[in-house]
Amino acid sequence: MRYLILFFTVILFSGCIREITIKNPAETKPLLVVEGYINQTYPHLNYVVLSESHNAFDTTTAPVYVRDAEVRVTEGIKQTDGTILWDSTSTRKWVELSGVSWIPSAAKGIYADSLLAINPASSMLGKENHFYKIEIQSAGKSYTGITEIPAVVPIDSISYEIKENAISGKRFGQITIHYFDPAEAGNNYFSAYDSTGYELLAGWGAVVDKRVSDDHTINGVYRNEIRFTRFPVGDTVNYYVNSISRSTFNFWQSQINNTGMPNPFTSGAPIVSNMQGDGVTGYFSGFGVSHKRIIIKE
Repeated sequence: MRYLILFFTVILFSGCIREITIKNPAETKPLLVVEGYINQTYPHLNYVVLSESHNAFDTTTAPVYVRDAEVRVTEGIKQTDGTILWDSTSTRKWVELSGVSWIPSAAKGIYADSLLAINPASSMLGKENHFYKIEIQSAGKSYTGITEIPAVVPIDSISYEIKENAISGKRFGQITIHYFDPAEAGNNYFSAYDSTGYELLAGWGAVVDKRVSDDHTINGVYRNEIRFTRFPVGDTVNYYVNSISRSTFNFWQSQINNTGMPNPFTSGAPIVSNMQGDGVTGYFSGFGVSHKRIIIKE
């Protein structure tokens, strides 16, 4: 009898065996990685960085920037039937900025409006409640992405409280951001700060403590959001609360959830992308920027 049971056990489990093919990492083609932004306030913060992905076994993590791409950005507005009407007269060509005097010489693969280097006041700015389409051509392939700049929710004020470290005795400031979340549901936010002291943010990659939030649970209230970062007395803090679409929220949530995972085999959340094309990932983010600056004083 036990031989019969063993026979059926072998038959049962042999039916569950499935052959899989593991690709040689060296044969994996790199993806085009898109890191793009457009906002309604700061022309120099409208740009896209193009690079190539690395496979898990690469011995270097140095970026491989994509040169000589063609990039165009077009403005559009949503119609009552839900379609987007694109304004062909608004299309701007974004060019690689390497070689521009105020761009570091090592910065490659950064594209922005061609007017940014010669006449920043005339370079492309986004608009609230508008959509933007980025079109990229590189190495014979075409890629597109669509994003939205929602209505801006302004920061009302930033306050701070001076506290003292119980161990070191050093004094620091703890800030609170105050703003009113509109009554209409569906507001999403990307918030972060820069405390380098520079008047202008060098790029969105320079901000820290990136967070996303929404009003799905609590809506239409005055918000007082405490940040527990300990800012030394004398620090200058530039704080940003950017209104974003739900799809942009989903991207940044997936990006934040995967930040700080050193093990390439860690089971992280999938990265959301709004880019379309063969072999592309990343995101084109629309930010409705609200910004305030504060100096931590005694």
